Amino acid sequence: MDINFTGYNEKVLTFIADGTLKEGVSGIVVKVTASGTVGKANEDDIFLGVLLSVRNGYASVQTSGYVKVNTASKIPVGAKILSADSEGGVYATEKGRQCFVLDSTPTQAGILI
Repeated sequence: MDINFTGYNEKVLTFIADGTLKEGVSGIVVKVTASGTVGKANEDDIFLGVLLSVRNGYASVQTSGYVKVNTASKIPVGAKILSADSEGGVYATEKGRQCFVLDSTPTQAGILI
């Protein structure tokens, strides 16, 4: 039997998708760009959550729970401060959002946000 963290305390909100988000794109970190609107987080941004989907101009964003995010390098497990990178993933930094990294590879991390 494998371990599984999916489903823990998941919260998903619906926003208007700004022009940086397209249908078919998911798994990138996003930020609030206007009232009720989200867009792709830029490098060093503190992200709101992770984009699950875009449909008919609306974005579903997971703001809590366990989620996989892309990374440019392996992030050690444990309590970490994460910020957005330029590719829609995250990296460990000194300014950002505190998350718990539960599992990590050189290209992805499973985090609690």
